[in-house]
Amino acid sequence: MAGHRPPRRPKKRSRHVQKQLDSLFPGLWLTEVTADFYKVPESVENGKR
Repeated sequence: MAGHRPPRRPKKRSRHVQKQLDSLFPGLWLTEVTADFYKVPESVENGKR
């Protein structure tokens, strides 16, 4: 305990670190893409579609 409250907002990443993250994960800034786009409908039990 340092005796004071933590800041309300976290500190920004450095530009160097953010560029590395952008090169590793280029789609992170896409807000329209969600996990719902990757859901696969379940097939019928008999193997028919």
